Amino acid sequence: MSDRSGKTHSWRRAANQQMNKFVFNCSINVLGGGVQESVNFILESLKDGTVEWNYIVSPQVKRELDRYDVHLDNSLVVERSPARSRATRSYLARHVKELGVDAVLTLAGPAYVDFGPPHLMGIANAFITHASLGVLFRSGWIHALTVIYRTLFVRKSDAWLFQTASAKKGFARRFRVPEDSCYVVPNSIGRNYSTKGLGMENTLATGPEDTEVVVLVPAADYPHKNVRIVPEIAHSLRSLIPAPGVVRFLLTLPENSETWKAVRSESDRLNVSDMIENHGPFSINDGPELYARAHIMLLPTKLETFSANYLEAMATNRLIITSNKDFARDVCGNGALYFEPDRPSECARQIADAISNPAQCQELLRRGRERLDQFPDIAGRYALIKKALEDMIPPGKSAR
Repeated sequence: MSDRSGKTHSWRRAANQQMNKFVFNCSINVLGGGVQESVNFILESLKDGTVEWNYIVSPQVKRELDRYDVHLDNSLVVERSPARSRATRSYLARHVKELGVDAVLTLAGPAYVDFGPPHLMGIANAFITHASLGVLFRSGWIHALTVIYRTLFVRKSDAWLFQTASAKKGFARRFRVPEDSCYVVPNSIGRNYSTKGLGMENTLATGPEDTEVVVLVPAADYPHKNVRIVPEIAHSLRSLIPAPGVVRFLLTLPENSETWKAVRSESDRLNVSDMIENHGPFSINDGPELYARAHIMLLPTKLETFSANYLEAMATNRLIITSNKDFARDVCGNGALYFEPDRPSECARQIADAISNPAQCQELLRRGRERLDQFPDIAGRYALIKKALEDMIPPGKSAR
């Protein structure tokens, strides 16, 4: 397999050898997109009879698999994260050595473990790959120090996997690794979105008949997601659409999170509490139903690598309004409305214009569906990653 630089990796698998034996490590994936991506990959890997997969999973990934009634025989559940435990790191290294595998895959690293066999490690953290130091330290000193700590482990790999070309280039430049050791495989939409989202209607495209328009903000509790701006957006929107009950923002924050407490306090101060509701975190399986309750997907984020929320909105026919940033335009193209993430009044204007312009919404939704077709499905993404792992096995070597 060649990456997008056009270069080919030197590690090659000899033809006509026995079944490969791989480890998929998702022991550090405990939140949001990392859990979803891990579950999608595992479900696809179970269909593949040409590879013997072994799994190292976090409790959060296991719980999500349980929702699908999937129980892995050849798996290890890691209760103490290797990010915080040297004992866990040592144990995982020994475990992989005992398995005698051909290669190890970590989709969302760093893995914190020097596994031994060829290791392909995905890096999806934009603070590691391409965020400026200014952006990093504005995220808070504790978070900045955590990111710096993680960077100490990103070289514990033989090759790296990214979701966008810009993330790959930023990482290669920052950590001085050759770009031909880096693969780019875009994100994919979850199977439940591709099936349940098919044929979903959106009344914004015909002129909303509903008494209210719901704006879903499916962001986790991270400062860079910029969710605290929502009360100001609601306040500006109220002056543009003065009728009560027209717009409601639906958030997905933990009830006891500092972000939700701040949003609730600011909502009270601005007298927009009636416009903002917190649904709380949602499972991967329940995602399409949550999107079905909304007309608009709003993501005011300041930094991303590749947010799956964009593809989810496209798959469920929801209008995307998001930050005017390269990472957003790279994914959404001309299928979204954009605003500067520090300008809540600009976002409010985009929402108001969308509500009053069904023809524009219809066109944007059409473009979004076309845009979605440009990304691989889960099976396609799995195949590309599997091929990268096969490329990494030294010729003539096999665990079998």
